[in-house]
Amino acid sequence: MSRLIIDTGTLGNPATGDTLRTAMGKINDNFLEVYDDLAGAGLGGQLTNTTTNGNVIIQPNGTGIVEVDQLQINGDNITSLITNGDLTLSGNGTGGVEVLGSFSAGSVVTNTIVSNGSNATLNIDGSGTGKVIIDAAEVEIHHDGTKVLDTSTGLIDITGSLFLTAATPTIFLKRSDNANQPAITFKSSGGTDSANILMDGTSGTTNELIFQTFADSSLSEKFRVTTGGAKVTGTLNIDDGITITDNTITTSASNANLELTAASSGTVKVIGNLTLDDSDEIKLGTSGDLRIFHNGSHSIVREDGTGSLYLQSDNNVILSKDTSTEIMVKGIADGAVELYHDNTKKFETTAGGVSVVGAVTSTGATDLTLNTNAGTDSGSIVITDAANGDITVETNGTGDILLKAGGQVGIGTVSSPDTDLHIKKPNAVITLQRTADANQPGIDFQQSGGNVRAELRMDGTSGTSNEVFVKTHDGSSLAERFRVGHTKTSVAGHLEVSGAQVDFTALPTSDPGVAGRLFRSGNDVKISTG
Repeated sequence: MSRLIIDTGTLGNPATGDTLRTAMGKINDNFLEVYDDLAGAGLGGQLTNTTTNGNVIIQPNGTGIVEVDQLQINGDNITSLITNGDLTLSGNGTGGVEVLGSFSAGSVVTNTIVSNGSNATLNIDGSGTGKVIIDAAEVEIHHDGTKVLDTSTGLIDITGSLFLTAATPTIFLKRSDNANQPAITFKSSGGTDSANILMDGTSGTTNELIFQTFADSSLSEKFRVTTGGAKVTGTLNIDDGITITDNTITTSASNANLELTAASSGTVKVIGNLTLDDSDEIKLGTSGDLRIFHNGSHSIVREDGTGSLYLQSDNNVILSKDTSTEIMVKGIADGAVELYHDNTKKFETTAGGVSVVGAVTSTGATDLTLNTNAGTDSGSIVITDAANGDITVETNGTGDILLKAGGQVGIGTVSSPDTDLHIKKPNAVITLQRTADANQPGIDFQQSGGNVRAELRMDGTSGTSNEVFVKTHDGSSLAERFRVGHTKTSVAGHLEVSGAQVDFTALPTSDPGVAGRLFRSGNDVKISTG
């Protein structure tokens, strides 16, 4: 109930206030309310301020103290009055005990904080973004009486397994310098380092990942992941069927084939030499009809099937000794078949039959003249028999000179041309002389239909300083792609380097101060802005 006020009336005692009986009744009711609160009756043993948001203050006088049952409250200290008695702060029901501000425990029983509830969880939690910091010379975490984490060595020593549960659980190892080598080390039961996984940050390694295992007396590298792939030191075992040791690939399955299979329409490519021991064979065809092998004495290409053995080429077929230094047989594509004796052609097929190649000697006083067109004088070949005499091919009038050969043409001291036109003599030179400096001598390349599709020219127009340029056809017209001048080389379009490296080590290491020029800055290649 709210406090009952005794009405004392007005001044002068006009008998306008409460009667004595009514006033004493209010006094009894007020004392009863207070007595019930203090005695634990009526309001459930609570001392309550009925004013909304009102305080309840119990304060001693002077140096006095406040005692509640067996508790002593003196200033900001709460002390148990029971000898060796515990001081328990407990919330009601699911409520807890909240400490606002710092919490200091000068004397906790055996320096231990224990949850008193049966199988209850003890939570230590910072507020909002606050942290929970444990600062000690050594920290241990135990599970059911067994130590599972220890920091006594300055490291985090975990006994048991470490589980990370998240959508993408990740362990980060951050080094303080790029030359450091962060690692995961696996130890034996005796504490010896038995395996390592580390990131190599030494100069030139580009942050490679290294796997080490203990062999003999020390850790040694067995596997390395680089920016270009991976490297295995020792033997690589694949499903207990394939082993790779150094440059040897072996199948361990009994009598099993070693198969190299490319995906889809891809091929298996061997770079370098393919070597087989004597009597080991290359077998081609489903049944191995074609065999290529060396029997210890002879090299053999053998067809064991019912079909024929073809040697096919879109170009010439040449049977030669050693490295083509001595030709024995030459089959010219769409042309003659030639037979040679001691690298000298002696027999040749032609469109009209065959031709035997030998010496043709003229002993007459005049040159030997052969009519090339049934004596119609449309062209002639003049061969002089004089010492150091010239061989002249000349036309009659404005006729063209046509050199038609199914094989290749050699000039000079060539015994067997290597290309369609082979010139062999000291300082051999092909000269294209123009009649005026404004002319553009060059070489044209035609398609099969006769249209020019590429040009190599020397430019003689004004201001070009006799530059050499290349034109190619883009489908509609010829356009310049490449030009070499006396001071620079220019490319129209983009310059592509495939299967090789561009070396910038010779570039200056400081800004040349000329716009557009390259220079190196550390590992970077930069372009000067001038």
